[in-house]
Amino acid sequence: MYRRVLHEELAFDEESRVFDDDTKSLLRGLLQRNPLLRMTDARIKRHPYFSMIEWPHVFYKRYGTSGLVHLR
Repeated sequence: MYRRVLHEELAFDEESRVFDDDTKSLLRGLLQRNPLLRMTDARIKRHPYFSMIEWPHVFYKRYGTSGLVHLR
């Protein structure tokens, strides 16, 4: 996979529809080979994939942990 990211065009199987358009866009931005074109933290936060995230809540650790599984 590492070699494919470095040397091949990022392609998604359109028939399987595993990733929605927002996810594809985010992955393309994060895996951009040219560091000058790669997504910055500000662009990542504004990306539609994270539209439901309240970033101040993340910063101040206000999100709960209801989704965690407790192991014994």
